[in-house]
Amino acid sequence: MDEHRRVSRPIPARARFALTLAFAAALVPAKSTAYWSSAASAPMILAEGRFQHCAPDSAGGVLVAWEDGSGAPPSRLRLQRLDRVGRKLWGETGVIAGLYPTNRGARVAPDGAGGAFVVWGACDAALAGSTIQAQHVGANGVTEWGPGGRTIADPGDHSLPGLLPDGNGGLFVSWLHDPQAGTSRELQAQHLDAAGAPTWGAGARVLATADLGVWGFLEPIAAMMLDGHGGVYLGFEPNGLLNVSRLDSAGDLLWNTNTGMWAMRRQLRPDGSGGVLAIGDGMLQADVQRIGADGALVWPAGPHLTQPAHGWAGIVETDEAGNAYEAYPDTVARTMRARRLAANGALDTEQPSVQLGAVMNSQTTRVVRTPRGAAWLATPMGTPAEPSPKRLLLTQSEWQGSTSALACSTTVMQLSEGSALGFDAYDLALGPDHSFVVGASSSFGLPGTEAGLVLLAHTDGDGFLGTTEPVVVAVHDVPGDAGGFVRLHWRPSDLEGDPRVTGLVYDVLRASTANGPWAIVAAGLTSASSGDSLTAPTLADSSAGCDCRTFYKVRARAEGGIVRDSPPEPAASIDNGGPPLAVAGGSPATLRLWPVTPTPARASFAVRFTLDHELPVEVALFDAAGRRVRGLASEVFRAGEHTLRVDLERSGTSPLAPGSYFVRLTTPRGQQSVHAVVIR
Repeated sequence: MDEHRRVSRPIPARARFALTLAFAAALVPAKSTAYWSSAASAPMILAEGRFQHCAPDSAGGVLVAWEDGSGAPPSRLRLQRLDRVGRKLWGETGVIAGLYPTNRGARVAPDGAGGAFVVWGACDAALAGSTIQAQHVGANGVTEWGPGGRTIADPGDHSLPGLLPDGNGGLFVSWLHDPQAGTSRELQAQHLDAAGAPTWGAGARVLATADLGVWGFLEPIAAMMLDGHGGVYLGFEPNGLLNVSRLDSAGDLLWNTNTGMWAMRRQLRPDGSGGVLAIGDGMLQADVQRIGADGALVWPAGPHLTQPAHGWAGIVETDEAGNAYEAYPDTVARTMRARRLAANGALDTEQPSVQLGAVMNSQTTRVVRTPRGAAWLATPMGTPAEPSPKRLLLTQSEWQGSTSALACSTTVMQLSEGSALGFDAYDLALGPDHSFVVGASSSFGLPGTEAGLVLLAHTDGDGFLGTTEPVVVAVHDVPGDAGGFVRLHWRPSDLEGDPRVTGLVYDVLRASTANGPWAIVAAGLTSASSGDSLTAPTLADSSAGCDCRTFYKVRARAEGGIVRDSPPEPAASIDNGGPPLAVAGGSPATLRLWPVTPTPARASFAVRFTLDHELPVEVALFDAAGRRVRGLASEVFRAGEHTLRVDLERSGTSPLAPGSYFVRLTTPRGQQSVHAVVIR
């Protein structure tokens, strides 16, 4: 019988099975077989390039944009999407979003439907003029706004773009413009609809103008946050102080508030009450101010000083009462600290975190929040002898319930090794499962090149590096099984071999949909005992002309409550040795095979099934490899409920060995299987 890999849809007739499978595979971009690296000293090398930016893809994976300057001019702005286990989804080299002499300052964000938005500055060969470009890439990896994207700002001096998807298929974009040849600069903004057309008129909204030297210099130039009513908040720093403006859906300015904070870097976070928390990092100190939805300062006495000096504040989470939870590095004491601010701005509690004990660069330390009220702190580390950062310290801090207890974990990620490679820029992409990807670019390229490298490293929510979920890599039909079984093969979890993990085993689960509910097919497997493979029963024969895909996933679990599930994988099995099963005269739902009892079983178990009509029935027992080991019944049964008693020690045959088995019931209306476990 033919073997089929990654069957992705039900097949109504066996004769069209292979043809339909090949056609479906041609429409889906192929996934690479690369995975996240589990070695702290050897991150994934995504590509030759520089000026990368990472963002979560809203499905547990990551989006990466970078400038690829390798090869002949012009350079290429590339986009890549990797799934949660590190496989490339948009081809081996990614998608070309734009082709210009220079493509820099790219920022990428998910579109909410599996695709991505990206904005960047495109320059001519002499770097004398630049435009702001925007591109939309669909979930299939195809550019949707033309080969070079949409031009938002006409040629001039434009830089430091930022973007924010609006949740309706469009996006807000901000950038810095120099209209007077180096004497002053303007903050400009525009909104694009789902087709990439500007909705705020042909030009752009000018929010502020200031002298060249007083703008905050770290990109993007403005922090942005949706206001929940079709408009947007923008945080920016003209004349050295952090301002927050609110624009409505038409681009009209509702208000502008000067927070009085010096902020070379800036963040905006919801305050839990319809307003905004504005966070400013002035390098020497980090402040936070709360602004109401009407633009009024909630803390009129002045910004709340979150730390005395040398650090970068990050608001971690807000609650319904208006409290804010933050985590920050104290680079003087070399510790990470966390504290809670009450709704009135007063310091509520403070907890010291973990001792970092390393040389840190406070200007590039970053904090990102997680949905569960925790924070990841990323700190580049070097030594006085080697000032170029060689390692990235990852520290997780979590507030537990309503108490001030702080749980911390630390992972050291060696983004480079030895003196040949250092990284000089990095960013973080936080996933919904509290994992994140670190993207770093290095000015030290491959031997004989000057293109640099784009490096990626992944850690899960517990600080484990690599692809910690198992991955189903192949599904094959089983010969001579009448459509009842498939053979699964999976890549084991990178948790194997980690000295911090004990008691690692695998379970195989199945369901009729990718969202469950899931039932265990086999439990407690090890790589040594299973060879990372299992013959598993399907929920129905795919030759029967029904929508009968079976979804499988493999679960890795270990002591301490560690659980990692593979992405669901669809599969189907057909009866290649005979005609399709008849499904005439009623619904397959009128046949029901109940779970065996007891399981696990030592001496015997009962097989119970229900029929709504008199039917010929065959019941047989199969081992985990799909081999038939015993016939249990083969006769015509009347409508109603029936029970077969299976003697495991005396049935005219040798006793069954301990292990996993499957009971399969077959009738002209279809077949069903249930799991049974024998112990001694």
